[in-house]
Amino acid sequence: MAASLSCVRYARFQGVASQTGTCDGACRHYLACKDDQRPESLRSCQADCRDIFVDQGEPDRDSLRLFEGLECSAAVGFVEGDSRGHSRTATTHAPDRSGTRAQ
Repeated sequence: MAASLSCVRYARFQGVASQTGTCDGACRHYLACKDDQRPESLRSCQADCRDIFVDQGEPDRDSLRLFEGLECSAAVGFVEGDSRGHSRTATTHAPDRSGTRAQ
C-alpha cells in the first residue's frame, strides 16, 4: 500500500494528476503558457473550448487531457496556429474566394 501511495504522490507532483480533462484545466494550461492571468482571457478561452472540444454534444475529456499534457509551445501552436499561420480550425472557418464561409 505504501508503494502505491508514493506512486500516486509522485505522479501528482510530476503533473500527471493535474490533467483534469476539462475546459477549465485546458484553458488554465494554455493561459499559463502565455503568462496571461486575466479573468476575461479565461472566460473567453472557456467559451471557445466548449465549442471546440466536443464529441457528440459532450466534452471530449480525452482530447482535453491530451491538450493539458502538451508542452507550452505545442499548446500555443494548437490554439494560435502553427509557424505557417495555420490554426487547427482554419479550414472550417476560413472564407472561400466568394467571400462566404467554407463549409
